[in-house]
Amino acid sequence: MEKVDILNRLSYHSGRNPDIDNDKWKNGYLGMLRPYRGKLFIDNFIEIMECLNELKDEFQKSEIDRELFANINGIIHYSNMWTENDGMLKGILPEDQVILVRRWTAIISYCVICLMEGNDEAFYEYEDYIQELESQ
Repeated sequence: MEKVDILNRLSYHSGRNPDIDNDKWKNGYLGMLRPYRGKLFIDNFIEIMECLNELKDEFQKSEIDRELFANINGIIHYSNMWTENDGMLKGILPEDQVILVRRWTAIISYCVICLMEGNDEAFYEYEDYIQELESQ
């Protein structure tokens, strides 16, 4: 897949894409939380991780693409902010789903930090999580 297509996918998950009527925007990673409609979509998390895998070489460059950084940072920042104790989803999102969103976001964040550091462990937490799901 082309970089521009991957960045476009991430822009829907981060809510930065101007096409707000698109189902991908409404049901993307941040879209599923804003407004929360009672369901989380693991496919969003998986797609973000697949995008990071496709773009892993981009994180090794001396200058990181602004759109890539803004999309990933937005996903991490807003999902953390909204699921904090005093965040906008307090009392709306059930506690088990708060824990799930925070776990997904922590895995994304860890992956990004590892990719930026050139660490081979970037996808270990993600792979462990997927194995955990498959064993259930």
